[in-house]
Amino acid sequence: MDIEWIDQQVRLPLSKETVSEAISMAEEAGRTCYKSEPKGDPVAFLSKILHRGHESVLEHINISAVLTTDRSVTHQLVRHRHCAFSMESQRYVNYNKKGIIQLVKPQFFGDPSTPSTVVRLFKGKCLSLVYTYAELISEEGLPPEEARGLLPNCTATTIAMTANLREWRHIFRMRLDGAAQPQIRSLFTTLKIAMSYKYGLSWAFEDIPHCPNRIHNSAIYLD
Repeated sequence: MDIEWIDQQVRLPLSKETVSEAISMAEEAGRTCYKSEPKGDPVAFLSKILHRGHESVLEHINISAVLTTDRSVTHQLVRHRHCAFSMESQRYVNYNKKGIIQLVKPQFFGDPSTPSTVVRLFKGKCLSLVYTYAELISEEGLPPEEARGLLPNCTATTIAMTANLREWRHIFRMRLDGAAQPQIRSLFTTLKIAMSYKYGLSWAFEDIPHCPNRIHNSAIYLD
């Protein structure tokens, strides 16, 4: 079985038109609170009430993302309660049958201060675990749902995630903070940039700074 080391990936499946319709709905909901009439610019109105701390209106805007990352990151993500998640199942996916397994590059792979011996040791141990996983399935007949217990935490997985814009703001505040794990910070730096670019949501995130990683941002946006 082959191993492929990959970067984290971000994909935004919704169209800009779909998000724009949700923004218009949020404007209508917000104007209901103030009994005010539309003036042709939903974003200006929403930005204004957001600056006042009126974030509940943003709950009318649902945004979805499809993320490819490692299992250590997804274990953190699913702790966010106000989201919907659908994730690739290691119980049903037989990587040995597919003939290839993807592992996500840790952030320290790209850090010039990381000794080459550390990277070689890390890759070697992962290789051993993956080969044993394949051997248990193909030669010992162990079901994939049992053999998966050996797979490393850096095994790649894809997770579809939907949350309202207010919850996304909370998640970005948590996961872009300097205390966050570099791996998840890299992923959400790319996600924030992608949402701002594709959906025009920079107005919703402009008050949320992020702490850059010591090394390059290694997550990829797939348009």
